Amino acid sequence: CEATGVALGTPTTADNCGANPATNDAPATFPIGNTTVTWTVTDAAGNSATDTQIVTVEDNTDPTITAPDDVTVSANASCQATGVAL
Repeated sequence: CEATGVALGTPTTADNCGANPATNDAPATFPIGNTTVTWTVTDAAGNSATDTQIVTVEDNTDPTITAPDDVTVSANASCQATGVAL
């Protein structure tokens, strides 16, 4: 129950002296729930800026269940069945 290969998109960056490509701290896999990804961009002078992105992973798939086959057992002298193996 985790997500891999999440397409985060590309952040928009700007700087008067040119900025290096932005980087992020995104994990390789995202667990169910919210994960905050921090994006960082640094310019040629060493100035940096950060912004965050929330990645939400939801489990929208219902679980399935299949019951075992029906069981027929004989009653004992007390008209009960005990030790029934389901």
